[in-house]
Amino acid sequence: MNTETQNYLINTMEPLLSLGMAYGLKYPVETVREIWRLMFENAAHDSIGACVSDTTNEDVYMRYKQVRDIASNLVELTLREIATRIGNPQSKEISLTVFNPLSTVQNGVVEVECYVPQKKFGILDEQGNEIAYTILEFVDQTEYVLNQGNILDPSKDIFIPNKVYKAKIALQLNDVPSVGYVQYTIDLHRNTLTELIEQKREILENEALQITINDNGSLDILDKKTATTYRNQTILEENGDDGHSFNYSPPRNDLKIQSIEFKPVIKVVNSAILEVATITYEMMVPKDLEERAEGIQSTRLPVTIVVKLAKGQSTIDFEVAIDNRWVDSHRLCALFDAGIASKVSTADQQFGLIQRPVVRRSEMDLWQSDQEKWNEKPLSIETCQSFVTLNDAQKGIAIFPKGVREYEIVSKSMIQFDLLFLEHTVTWERKI
Repeated sequence: MNTETQNYLINTMEPLLSLGMAYGLKYPVETVREIWRLMFENAAHDSIGACVSDTTNEDVYMRYKQVRDIASNLVELTLREIATRIGNPQSKEISLTVFNPLSTVQNGVVEVECYVPQKKFGILDEQGNEIAYTILEFVDQTEYVLNQGNILDPSKDIFIPNKVYKAKIALQLNDVPSVGYVQYTIDLHRNTLTELIEQKREILENEALQITINDNGSLDILDKKTATTYRNQTILEENGDDGHSFNYSPPRNDLKIQSIEFKPVIKVVNSAILEVATITYEMMVPKDLEERAEGIQSTRLPVTIVVKLAKGQSTIDFEVAIDNRWVDSHRLCALFDAGIASKVSTADQQFGLIQRPVVRRSEMDLWQSDQEKWNEKPLSIETCQSFVTLNDAQKGIAIFPKGVREYEIVSKSMIQFDLLFLEHTVTWERKI
């Protein structure tokens, strides 16, 4: 929550509030100051590590919730204030304004939520060119939307649709200016929808990459630019955690279980701008450390991986959802095999880049010389701020986490990214 909330404040809220100020809106200085005060209250050593009592954790969660709610409402209010003042002669009935809070011009596919009066419609840019979109989710909210709120000015004609749908759509963007916006028109008399169609072949492909989903759920990824294939990617590995609330500690009698040991259910859909694969596992794992020591796998661990490949993009989006209600004292990691023999990994930190040895040889030599003096084997679990990469002179791969910032090079070419790091049972979702 800290990572996701902090990224939202820095990369979305503050640039958009500054954009609003440039257009004459008042910058809410005191409200932003209160937001950061709440964030700093959660930055205490134990609070941010979740190494505290359940009662204290509830307080920590509530601060993050307050920050999220205040910040998202500030952003929505600011964007509404700007969007309703744009003089766009192309916008006849309904407009859709896309804002870019980043410092560079943006192209590609983004996902947005909007309210629309019908399923099929056209999206046009300011020059009247058609913009392709794909519907990802579509929910009828007619009764909820039309039966709330009051008409403030009865003398003013307003558009009241017969139906209102809440739609999550993927939208093809072109040249959205840095710290700026593009306003599109939703034309109810046209149709630029490109629908998701289920595919029989288990392949995702665009101009830059081809992803083949193997029978065991792992991925073979072809980089078309370098003609390099990275095989057996995104294998999930579950194992025990015998540590306390502060850090991970491998059990004395561990049992490692990989997703490729189970038969997945695979579904692939695509449209002209987006390809999506859903890979679902029903893993069987030990319910606790006692079962793990005995090699018993009695408990369900349902896991779903969603892989998205958008038109023209050279990055792959992964979403991992884990139903973790029945398992205790364990962790779940994602494995990415770079196929690169490297002595160091490179990651970013607060003020720049850092290279770390893949194997801490001196520490390992000390541990092997007299293991009785050590409480546990030294581990090379490291942190990053927003990415970690392995590379050589010819190629490289990078992982960009949106949640957990912890990784380990488990061999000279394999990056392991922690998805779960738990002592207690909760339900988590992580995006990479």
